Amino acid sequence: MKKPTFKRIVAYIIDVLIVTIIATGISSIPFLNPTMDKYNETYEQYMEYLKNGLSVEEANNILNSEEYQNITYDMTYYSRYTSLITLVVSFSYFVVFQYFTKGYTGGKKLLKIKVEAEDGKLKFYKLLLRSLIINSLLTSSLNLILLFIGNKVTFGQFNMFIEVLQMGLLFTTFGMILYRQDGRGLHDLIAGTRVIDTRVKE
Repeated sequence: MKKPTFKRIVAYIIDVLIVTIIATGISSIPFLNPTMDKYNETYEQYMEYLKNGLSVEEANNILNSEEYQNITYDMTYYSRYTSLITLVVSFSYFVVFQYFTKGYTGGKKLLKIKVEAEDGKLKFYKLLLRSLIINSLLTSSLNLILLFIGNKVTFGQFNMFIEVLQMGLLFTTFGMILYRQDGRGLHDLIAGTRVIDTRVKE
């Protein structure tokens, strides 16, 4: 069966846009995002800092400056509720919703592809395993744990590792989807799933 690589990519982009729109809407509700005002204030400081402090002479050192690191950490810290909302929406959409629609998301339904289990029934834990990798639920959860229970030093020590891990998982997964004959990514191999074109018979 021909692998639906292009359709998967387009469906993924559509699904990410859907999750982003929903998460952004929910994040704009003040009582669900109590640090929103603090984030906006810090973001303004960040933009002001870049506007006033970014000269040719400073360009090589600005990313390592203590002031810049403090501002960027504060932005990340005050956006932790937004990140939590995004994580919950992603889990609800890519795991719960896809489970009840039997392998479809909005993007997949539109492109007429779906996830199926190799052994027959598409189980909840299989979709969770997939999403831990392809939808970054694992690395997002690790980052949130650091933000809620850690401190600036702890976050600084582990955040780079988590970001490298996330990029490594995504690049590996998309590379496998593109170059493997069966089009299965790392998440598919771990979860025992595959994505099929519903309009093409085996």
